[in-house]
Amino acid sequence: MDDVEKRLAAMGLKLPPAFKYPSPNRTGCVQVGSLLFCSGHPPPADFGVVVYGKVGGEVKEKDAYKSAQAVALNLLASVKQQIGSLDKVRQVVKVTGMVKTRPPASAGSSR
Repeated sequence: MDDVEKRLAAMGLKLPPAFKYPSPNRTGCVQVGSLLFCSGHPPPADFGVVVYGKVGGEVKEKDAYKSAQAVALNLLASVKQQIGSLDKVRQVVKVTGMVKTRPPASAGSSR
């Protein structure tokens, strides 16, 4: 177990098996030189998190947090699969996340 995984374990977290995309045309990570590009990942199926609906509507905020955490662990599992050890990661250049939410109750609609 590498140092990053030991730190995750100290927080009570564990990497899932790397996500297997259903199509051979998609992959979790692609390495170009010393850069690693990661594609979008779903949360692991066995984490028991809600993946459909809007936060503040069908999905509670605490469940959305668990789902985002599961996605992050899934991404890290793909990175480890691609480069062999999370300890090899030296810098993260960009992280993008998307969350579907309901508008606040006080937000009016012009329609």
